Amino acid sequence: MIPVETKTAMDPDVLADLEAVCNTKGIVRDRQLLDRIKDRADRVRQETLEEFGVQEIGAEIIRAMHEE
Repeated sequence: MIPVETKTAMDPDVLADLEAVCNTKGIVRDRQLLDRIKDRADRVRQETLEEFGVQEIGAEIIRAMHEE
């Protein structure tokens, strides 16, 4: 049998943190894990803001709901 190499598109560090969160059943008390998650989320938020700018889709949806 030929060995199958499995690769994931997800960063191994992100995958490890995701597994750690799943093992806590969503109640994370590990300060270092929480800090890594927060830092990663802040970085992604900033990259998205730089790439797409501020999106006002919420206001558009509310206006459309009021017009109906």
